[in-house]
Amino acid sequence: MVDGQKRSCRRTDRSHQSGSGAATILYCEAWQTVGVPFPRPVGAERRQRAVSPVIGSILLVAIAVVLAALTFFIAGELADDTQPAPQASLDLQESEGSLGSELVLRGGEELGEGEGRVVVEGVADADVLQDETLTLDDPVAIHPVEEEVTVYWHSPGSDESYELASFDADPVPSRLRPDVGCSWVQNQTAGGTGPVTVDVVVDCDVATAGDVDVVAGGAVLGDVEGTQLDATDATITGDVDSGGDADLTNTTVVGDLNASTQVTGDTGSVVEGSVAGSSVDFTASDISGDIDSGSYVDLSDTTVGGTVEADGDVTIDTGTSVDRAVVTTGDVAVTSSSVGGDVYVDGSFSCSSSTIAGAGCGPYSPEDEDDYSLVPVDGPAASVVRG
Repeated sequence: MVDGQKRSCRRTDRSHQSGSGAATILYCEAWQTVGVPFPRPVGAERRQRAVSPVIGSILLVAIAVVLAALTFFIAGELADDTQPAPQASLDLQESEGSLGSELVLRGGEELGEGEGRVVVEGVADADVLQDETLTLDDPVAIHPVEEEVTVYWHSPGSDESYELASFDADPVPSRLRPDVGCSWVQNQTAGGTGPVTVDVVVDCDVATAGDVDVVAGGAVLGDVEGTQLDATDATITGDVDSGGDADLTNTTVVGDLNASTQVTGDTGSVVEGSVAGSSVDFTASDISGDIDSGSYVDLSDTTVGGTVEADGDVTIDTGTSVDRAVVTTGDVAVTSSSVGGDVYVDGSFSCSSSTIAGAGCGPYSPEDEDDYSLVPVDGPAASVVRG
């Protein structure tokens, strides 16, 4: 008997038919445990151990099912929150008469309005479509700084982005990459009321009731409007409208130049559009368009791609070339130069060492100024029908 164990037994006398007489038999009714575990059957522990792995596997499967369902639910919610990318057909083309390029909408949805954020990478202002809207009738000017321009749409409320279009581009010169924008112009001009000096590259129109000075390599990537313009070593990619004089020195104006009073240009100045003023005086310069003066025109060593019209005297001096006609109510003097069209003059005419309409000075006779209005628009060396 093991220590700590007791057993309860009773004695019973039974006759045993074994031939030896009666025998006394001792029966033990049960084990009584005192402080010692009841002995287990041998197979019970094995059965208990076999149940545990089964329960663990069931729990793992249940957890996996719950996680999968949760993931599917979250993904569905995110998909519901993501806005579809706009459908738009885009193109990139060179700007007409201006520096840089234009982003053009050929069809589809307008960009810059509605949900989402449109980013144009590879240009000076990646958020250009945050301030402007790209529509079928209104291209947006951009200034590429990389050889590739890519338009992305970013979905609101998520990190999703979609590429709408990508183009090869001609980067603008590094000296014309914008430094500041329209907020700078507003600050410098006191809200468009005062003068401003531009010595940085401004990606915005400059319009003010004061004078505008563009100097020291400064540039305006847009139009300029002020009471007077003084530009030295400068670039203006748009039109110029001056309420007074417009003076250019080694300056390029990509658009038209209009001044209420005098227009002067020298030392390599270039106007890619037309020039108009009360008087026009250019030296060592290049004008791609027409000249229209309220009084005199004085040109020296200058190229004019259009017609010269004036209500005063016209002097065309050494090294000057006018591609089309010269028309004036005053006198005309041509010296060591060439005029591609006829000269229409109401006053006197003088010519030396020059060619006019393909003829030398000797045999050429000028036309009457009144006859210029009869010249067809598409006629030789004519610009417009004068009213």
